[in-house]
Amino acid sequence: MTEETSNANSQKLHFERVISAISTRKGVTISSNGETISILIDSDRGSSEIFMGGSSDTYALQKQHFADLRDILTSLGIKEGASYTSPPLPKRGMTPMIQKSRAEQRQEFQAWQNVWRRIRAAEKNLDLEFELKQMMDYY
Repeated sequence: MTEETSNANSQKLHFERVISAISTRKGVTISSNGETISILIDSDRGSSEIFMGGSSDTYALQKQHFADLRDILTSLGIKEGASYTSPPLPKRGMTPMIQKSRAEQRQEFQAWQNVWRRIRAAEKNLDLEFELKQMMDYY
């Protein structure tokens, strides 16, 4: 396997991890037409749609897609590195339904933080691959 193929496979792997992590979230609809992927995110604060190319896009396009995705998440109130703060305890105690609801909220919050980690890992991998390619071209 050549270095170029290895880089493409690595980028594809990280890109697919981001897409799979975001596709399992509530309110997210993903559709693909072969060349581009449409991600529609509906939340309490509104909805946003982003079109992303595949992992075969150039470095600059991939970086821009990830930056746009980060901007959309932030605009929808899904902040990177945030800490989960549960609502105050009710005065009458917590019923099993309340406990279940809070557990689901916490899971959803943690899942969105996982999406953020995947995006950052994909960007870091993209940067490393680009730097390696630049060094190989230089030497």
